[in-house]
Amino acid sequence: MGTYAAGAPFDRNSPIDAAAQMDAVPVTVRQLPYFFAAELDPRSRSNYVRVDLALAGPLNRPALENTLCAIVDHHESLRVRFGYDERGPIQTAVPLGATVPITHLRADGDPPWPQARKCIDTAEADAWLDLKKGPLFRFFLLQLSSTRHVLRWLVHHAVADGRSESIFVTDFARAYEALVRGLPSPLRPPRVRYTDWAIWDSRRRQEPSASEAYWRERFAKDDRTDGDHESVTPRAVEHTQRFNLAADIELNDNAALMGAAALADARISVLLFTALAMALTNAWRRTPLTIGVLNANRQHAELGDIIGQFADVVPVTLDVPGDDSTSALIRAVRRAFVEALRHSDVPFFQILQLAGCSEPFGTSGVCDVLFNMVDSAPRTSNVDDLTIARIDDDIGDVDPRLALYVGALHSAGGLRITMSGSHAAFALADLRQLLSHYVELFRDLVRAT
Repeated sequence: MGTYAAGAPFDRNSPIDAAAQMDAVPVTVRQLPYFFAAELDPRSRSNYVRVDLALAGPLNRPALENTLCAIVDHHESLRVRFGYDERGPIQTAVPLGATVPITHLRADGDPPWPQARKCIDTAEADAWLDLKKGPLFRFFLLQLSSTRHVLRWLVHHAVADGRSESIFVTDFARAYEALVRGLPSPLRPPRVRYTDWAIWDSRRRQEPSASEAYWRERFAKDDRTDGDHESVTPRAVEHTQRFNLAADIELNDNAALMGAAALADARISVLLFTALAMALTNAWRRTPLTIGVLNANRQHAELGDIIGQFADVVPVTLDVPGDDSTSALIRAVRRAFVEALRHSDVPFFQILQLAGCSEPFGTSGVCDVLFNMVDSAPRTSNVDDLTIARIDDDIGDVDPRLALYVGALHSAGGLRITMSGSHAAFALADLRQLLSHYVELFRDLVRAT
């Protein structure tokens, strides 16, 4: 057992290998913002993630509790604690078999979900996820009736990103199905642990990246980082009040849209991103635009099914001329999209430093808009007589400095588009018009391709 060390020269393209178990490993650059936010305000709940599962049918409680224990044992990130040593912020993983906190609740009269949710919210208000003491998650099981339950997984963003939510839902269904039938848990030890990634990422950060030159040159040409420049884009100061809207696009009502449903998420993302750039250019009468894209940052196959904090924001700058053909516009967006992602090995906080920005979003930030293509994992599964369904919260917590958040959930049945606009940047009528125009532009792009 030891602590992390710099070691030999590092190949940035090397695979992530299992390292020797260590007492302490560095906090990754993706975790640092959450770590420092917790240091400033330990009781803040702004970086908590919630996943709610509706359980319909007879519930085997011992199997459920064993399922949650198996998930925590399987995913090392759920067992870490944060602290400091002489090198800076660190994290350590507690041994397997850690206590899994489950709060059991009961609601009278089998209330509908919005009312039942308030019951969990009230109980959750007393839960504090202490990064230093842990654990960094809680479970709440609410019984609505003998055959209806709701399970909430509350977890800190420092150890779980958006993709982690889908991994949890998938692992829960798989493990519960096995355990309720008396079989061993199918969650086998992963080839690499989360701390292996932390060590690998730390060593990668010690080597200069050629991508730094790309971002330095990119923002040297951008007058939005000049404090004397006044943008015509509606800029959001920190404002917690927001308008939240949603629209559904059925993919089976049009041949072209049905074809789009069979395409990879990457193609859908490009079309959605193109339509968003067109809609914003029209609404704000400004080009180029810089839109932040939430990047899963799981290029390594070893990270595909690990719960952890890997995600980051990648700023993509687009120039949307009005005289280009649709195909030329899509190609230009795809080039900008791919180019930015190719240089995403530089973390967002470092991009901010290279751009001379003090904040990620808002009046002194790189971008006012954040786009998120939500994972399209199955939302419902059946285990014997029990149906497990994720209860989707269309729009979770949004950074109050953002003028606009746009989410797109791609599933087999279609697309659900969500928008959250700050009161400081949008009137409700304007946001409704923007959403409607965005959906129509996306439909037009699909038909044109």
